[in-house]
Amino acid sequence: MDNQTLNSICRQVYLQFPEVRNAAPKIEKSSASDMVLVFRGKAIAANGKTIPRVVRVVTNASGQILKMTTSH
Repeated sequence: MDNQTLNSICRQVYLQFPEVRNAAPKIEKSSASDMVLVFRGKAIAANGKTIPRVVRVVTNASGQILKMTTSH
């Protein structure tokens, strides 16, 4: 995956999940053409405690986002 495609995907993720804005994704190959990007960050709850946030993004070879999931 080239840098321009990666930056485009990161911008989309950062807009939707600002708590992972400074996180560089860990890139894993899912299948022959699909890739999984994993972003890790922390959110602050209403009571002041931190909540870990993990965002998984599945993309195809051209950089199109196929699926985006999050956990906390």
